[in-house]
Amino acid sequence: SDEIYAGEYFPRRIVSSTLSIEYLNQYKKDAKPKTLAIISGIFDDAKLADSALSAAKKCSANAFKMNTKLYVGCMH
Repeated sequence: SDEIYAGEYFPRRIVSSTLSIEYLNQYKKDAKPKTLAIISGIFDDAKLADSALSAAKKCSANAFKMNTKLYVGCMH
């Protein structure tokens, strides 16, 4: 319903353990454009991130955790 982002990708910006598919370059600036990643959450607590990584590694040995700077303010 947002006129600015209607029909466009709107990146997730809240701390949560919600699983989603995201463009990787939103989190890793040197990722190739349009590379998709399964994101198991956005965490501000390292222990919660480690727990999510442990669960993800059961499904994929290539799962990894990354630290990134993420803008969480207004996108307008």
